[in-house]
Amino acid sequence: MKTIGRLFAGIVGGIVVALLSYFVLSLALASGGGLEQDNISLVIFGVWGLMVLVSILTKRPARAWRVQFILASLLCFSLPLSSVVFTGASMIDVVDQSAPALIGTFVGGSLVTMLAGVTGFFMGLILLVIGLLIGRENAVIIVNQSEKKDPSL
Repeated sequence: MKTIGRLFAGIVGGIVVALLSYFVLSLALASGGGLEQDNISLVIFGVWGLMVLVSILTKRPARAWRVQFILASLLCFSLPLSSVVFTGASMIDVVDQSAPALIGTFVGGSLVTMLAGVTGFFMGLILLVIGLLIGRENAVIIVNQSEKKDPSL
C-alpha cells in the first residue's frame, strides 16, 4: 500500500513540478527562440519521470509529498528570476530598434516580472508551508518521573 501511495504522489506531484519547471524554463528561454515543441515534451516528461523515481525511492508516501511540495515551492520562487532573464534578453533584442520599442519592452517585461513575482512568491510560500508540515517524523517524548514527592511536606 505504501508503494501505491508513493507512486500516486510521484504521478500527481510530479505533474505539478514538471509543469512549473516548464514555465520557468520557457520564460527564461522565450526571447532566444524558446523551446521547440519536441524539447517541451522532453522537459515535461523527463522531470515528471524523475519526480516519480524520487517518490518511489522515499520511505513513506508523506515524505514523497513533502519532497514534491518543497520542489514546487522552489520552482515558484524562481519564476520571478526567469522573468527578469526574459525581460533583459528581450531588451537586448530591441536595443537597436527605436526608443518606443525599447520602452514598450521594458514596461511589458516589468509587468510580467511583477505578476510573476507576486504569484510566484505567494504560491511558493503556500507550497513551502504545506511541504514543511507534511511528512514530518513523529517525535516521541519520554518523560522520566523521579520519586513521587509527598504533597503534605
